[in-house]
Amino acid sequence: RSTPSAGASGQLDVRGNIWGKDVDKPEQWYGTIYTRMEGTDIAAWRAWVDYPFELTQGLGATQFWLDFADGQAKKVTADTLLANVRTRFGNNTPEVGLQSLSGRLTWQLLTDGHELRGEHLKFATTDGFSMKNGALRIASHQSDGKESLDGEVSLDEISLEPFATFAGN
Repeated sequence: RSTPSAGASGQLDVRGNIWGKDVDKPEQWYGTIYTRMEGTDIAAWRAWVDYPFELTQGLGATQFWLDFADGQAKKVTADTLLANVRTRFGNNTPEVGLQSLSGRLTWQLLTDGHELRGEHLKFATTDGFSMKNGALRIASHQSDGKESLDGEVSLDEISLEPFATFAGN
């Protein structure tokens, strides 16, 4: 356990169960690493984490489990709670403000690709768009040199009132 010098107001807790027969061959090790962070300024972590999107502001807490074997990540499961996030998902896209975002995200390596799952997803944007409970699954598969995608989305409750402004009077 430690308290990072920047980006966190709480402790960083890292634990793990790691097995291997030879200390000189970490690529042959396998196990699970657990990490917990609370009160984290996720924008400050840009110095150490290469986010695949622009992130200018946000606070959060997470706990995640990383399962690994054969020198690679096999599965990552994260329970996450974010607040006051300001982000841009691509060049020339508007900045998005999220009041809150929470849920469980799981990425898993498959024999023919990888899969991303989201469960108990809840979010609210600063402009009133919200979702109370959602789930998603997106999988990418490789076969004969071709990639295919499949997935599903389930939304229990979603607020669409902000889109009324686009529908006209």
